[in-house]
Amino acid sequence: MTISLEDVAQLHSDGLLSNINSLVSLMLSTNELSNPTSIEDQNATVKKYQMMVYYADSLYEDDCFKRAERYYTDALKLKKNSAKMKNKATTSSKPTSTGLTSEVEIKYKIFKCQTKLDNHKESLNTLESIVPKQRTPKVNMALGRLYQKHGMERSALTCYKEVLRASPLALEAVECLLKLGVSLQEVISLMTTTKTKMPDWLLQYVKGFSFSAVCKYSKAIQVYKSLESQHLKENINLLSKLGESYYRIGEKQTASTHFSKLRALDKTNLRGMDIYAHILADQGQKAELEILAQELSDVTQIKTEPWVAMSYYCSCANQKARAIYFAQKAHTTDTSNVEALTLKASLLKSLNKHQESIIHFREAIRLAPNQLECYEGLVECHTSLKRNKEAMNIARNAHKTIGPNARTLALCAKVYSTDANLQEKAKAMLKKALTHDPSYLPAVYQLVELFMKGDEFQGASELLSKQLESQQTSTLHQLYADCLKETGNTSESMDQYNKALR
Repeated sequence: MTISLEDVAQLHSDGLLSNINSLVSLMLSTNELSNPTSIEDQNATVKKYQMMVYYADSLYEDDCFKRAERYYTDALKLKKNSAKMKNKATTSSKPTSTGLTSEVEIKYKIFKCQTKLDNHKESLNTLESIVPKQRTPKVNMALGRLYQKHGMERSALTCYKEVLRASPLALEAVECLLKLGVSLQEVISLMTTTKTKMPDWLLQYVKGFSFSAVCKYSKAIQVYKSLESQHLKENINLLSKLGESYYRIGEKQTASTHFSKLRALDKTNLRGMDIYAHILADQGQKAELEILAQELSDVTQIKTEPWVAMSYYCSCANQKARAIYFAQKAHTTDTSNVEALTLKASLLKSLNKHQESIIHFREAIRLAPNQLECYEGLVECHTSLKRNKEAMNIARNAHKTIGPNARTLALCAKVYSTDANLQEKAKAMLKKALTHDPSYLPAVYQLVELFMKGDEFQGASELLSKQLESQQTSTLHQLYADCLKETGNTSESMDQYNKALR
């Protein structure tokens, strides 16, 4: 009596892969399967081929990725060495009791092994070896990610479009296309070419993301808020999008409110938590940051967000060495995670390792050319090294890439203000920044500083007084007190210092 392929297929179907590991490793050494080479042994060859695939699946499940890759590769070699195998293979990507795992599916499995082993060049070669007409949506999606990671944007676009043609509801492909500059109209046309009727709320969601992709975060917020009130109440993904959008326009407190609401709904969620950790660190909320880092670590330790949160916590606790270790851990976990890259770069900058920091900031800009934090860090590095010309070019590039808004204008003004001959131009840019966002505090602080440098205390006082009507921070009160003191208003100055202390 022999063990049939159907018997092992049933184990595979039942998810008993560890049992397959034990059984098939024995079967592959039997006389029946050890060396089937003659024409008469074709049935045994077919059986051995599929058994090797099942065995490789079990090895992958057991995290033995190198061995799994070897057996998948050996299975492909066995298939190619047998002429009659072609007629027996099925195009299905799922093995059944009567069908064999397709060559395309095995190559995809090899790609997954190589990815786990960080063999990115080999994984790209493996997927590229699949004939374009035979590429399934998941193969095209994986290829698109790899092409995008390697800066091959045109090839990535082709792959993502193929994914969307086959699967109109593939929202990750939609987001990738919009980020790569494809128009909203073209993306929607790709989504609506089939008989599938897209709900209005989904098209609105895509519209919101299209605004985010071109840095029109205020418009994105309007769309997301409308969806939240009408269709998607207390939705985790939507709250994350809102939190990130507010963060990108500099409204960190509002962003924090949305992330906090998200956390109240689902503490196992990871999306957006790296940004939330950054906000908590900026606000000096060390206790909350420690809780966040611990709870995210309890969820998983194979994603970047827990390591990012832990790094920010260590940084707040003045444990710089540990902070850099965790930032590096976050970066190696996902080398395309921009928050991990900018975090590591910022920590290196704080240790005056400017050249290493510059490398990381540049890579972050390559991956996310629309994220201002990368440019801000790079500008600070060059300014610290007295490379004002380079800093100015970077600030201008940020303004050109992201567009004119309060944050990009304030960044340009920050560089201009380092040159005494350009300080009037810096003032003009900061005033323009405040027309875009009258409550953007970094622009307010910079403009007040320039006013005070030029002994324009009246202008500074008027600006601060107007700001304090709508928002109050200790810094605003302190700066106002400084201005009042310089103009001889001692009693009011003391009152403002007391307010700053409170």
